[in-house]
Amino acid sequence: MRSYYLQGIKGDHFGEISESNVLHGRVLNGARGVITDHEGKVLATNRPSFDLTFLAKGVPRQEFERIAVVLGDITFQPPETILKSMLKARKRPLSPRALAKNVSDKVLAYVSEHRLDLQGVLIEDQAMRFYPMGRAAAHLMGYLGEVSIGEIEENRFYAMGDFKGRAGIEASYENYLAGTKGYEKVWLDALGQKVKQKTLAVPNSGAKVVLTIDADLQKIVHEAFEGKRGALVAIEPSTGRILSLYSAPAYDPNVFVRPETSKKRMELFSDTELPLYNRALQATYSPGSTFKLVTMLAGLASKKLKPRTSFRCTGSYAGMKCWKEKGHGWVRLASAFRQSCNVYFYRAGEKIWIDPIRSAADKMGLVQKSGIALGDESVGVVPDAEWERQHVKGPDGQHWGAGDVRNTAIGQGYVSVTPMQMARVVAAAVFGGKRMKSVIIDRIETSDGRIPFQMMPQVEADMNLSDETAAFVRYAMSEVVSRGTGRRAQVKGITVGGKTGTAQNPQGADHAWFIGGAPTENPQIALCVLVEHAGQGGGTAAAPIAAKVFEAYSKKNGWRLN
Repeated sequence: MRSYYLQGIKGDHFGEISESNVLHGRVLNGARGVITDHEGKVLATNRPSFDLTFLAKGVPRQEFERIAVVLGDITFQPPETILKSMLKARKRPLSPRALAKNVSDKVLAYVSEHRLDLQGVLIEDQAMRFYPMGRAAAHLMGYLGEVSIGEIEENRFYAMGDFKGRAGIEASYENYLAGTKGYEKVWLDALGQKVKQKTLAVPNSGAKVVLTIDADLQKIVHEAFEGKRGALVAIEPSTGRILSLYSAPAYDPNVFVRPETSKKRMELFSDTELPLYNRALQATYSPGSTFKLVTMLAGLASKKLKPRTSFRCTGSYAGMKCWKEKGHGWVRLASAFRQSCNVYFYRAGEKIWIDPIRSAADKMGLVQKSGIALGDESVGVVPDAEWERQHVKGPDGQHWGAGDVRNTAIGQGYVSVTPMQMARVVAAAVFGGKRMKSVIIDRIETSDGRIPFQMMPQVEADMNLSDETAAFVRYAMSEVVSRGTGRRAQVKGITVGGKTGTAQNPQGADHAWFIGGAPTENPQIALCVLVEHAGQGGGTAAAPIAAKVFEAYSKKNGWRLN
């Protein structure tokens, strides 16, 4: 009769009590979206990972210390740290609390074998972010960081232990990559071990983000910058697609997702070499003689310069020197550009004056951000009288004149640019004066097959150069590489055009620049190379890096060689 009473009459009541003791809910995270290059090569993906968690429900308090000591021995953590987490788990006894993340197979085997002695200890499968290219694509990918309490309060999508993008593509496209969460019910036995589970809401994976980047080219750039500081940006001139974006020194984004590398993470933030700093987008430098490309385009577009325009260089002009002490003699535009004659461009700047130079700089992409949404981006300076009045204190700010224009014409004085901006300049120059909208996302594909974004080429600005003028600009650039200061950018069988530059650096050795495109007759790639503290000219320090990139890209794409 008692059995009948307990099972028949009170069965449902006691069943509910029993189930409440062994049933708990679990949030399921959708897999973070994959990031690939334009050919499908994986740049960021997920790897299986296993965590040890603790469910306090039903575990005697007197067992906590013993379990903490055992887990401390096998995970190489201080037992008191594990015990602290176990005690916190008592506040929410039906919610598992993490004790150790990404544990080894040896730890998993031990816990499975000794499950009877480790009551409440669970093995939870998770997905850990993995970056196959490591340092080679660090500033593109960015990194992940665990969410803060404030972020959880601000956005209830996140929970303790979740990670979100903190830099690069991971941060800029967090809403696409994060995916959606699901929910399941889990039944546990008396030892706190999982008996069965039921999914109530299925999680959805984040979207796949396909970049315009060429992973093979990115590796070549990484190798070429070994031991150097600086940046490189490569663009497809006809579409604006970013083919490579690199900053050195770099870092391994994998250290941000592995608990055991916390010390390395802290070292990155305190490193005086600033490996987390994206020099391609955030650093500004004096462009030096590479700016003469802008001055030349301004003169040709305004018709204040013609290919046959000539000036005499005696080594100095109006108290301002040329790099060649004895001067270059009478030179025309292409020859002055090839020899990087300062006196010619001093006088050209006076003839053109500042408004056409500022207009050309604007159309070429020097006074605005690229808009590729890859985190913070700086904007350089191309000064004029109004800018100087607003930003330069004292008498100098009130006396804009010919000297300021001459300095600007050769990329000195107050002129400053980012490597990304100079890459946009040279891409527009070799594409006949048309600046295409810069893009780094080729397309985004959701887990259900939709494509919310597909890259489409778009003209942002056009200098409206005639075919003859556009051809002359490419010719002048090819002269720099074939017979001038950019000889080390030559690649056998390919016509390369470019411009070198050496920029004074108040903090140390000069910086080295090279900007260029190839093949000259039908440019498929344009790039900017900046080597910090090179102590050498752009032709010596930066041009050889450009040559490696041009050669690798030409071989991969099978250009017809001359």
